[in-house]
Amino acid sequence: PHVDHVDAAEEVAGALSGLAKDKDGKPAAPLLKALSSPSWSLRAAAGRALAPVAAARDEVLKLLKDESPAVRRRVALA
Repeated sequence: PHVDHVDAAEEVAGALSGLAKDKDGKPAAPLLKALSSPSWSLRAAAGRALAPVAAARDEVLKLLKDESPAVRRRVALA
């Protein structure tokens, strides 16, 4: 998804949480790819969705140094 509205980004992040792991319990590849998206809202949504997935922790923690304060805040609160 590509959204730049804060409320829409929150809705997307909530919906993606259920898709954070593949059938083997590994982080979903599309969400891992989204962590480096040019879109701040997509990075934030992916980071929030993947935050509880232990195998994605290192990649998600990188977002705490993201250029966007919105991404850093959402990931920190996840």
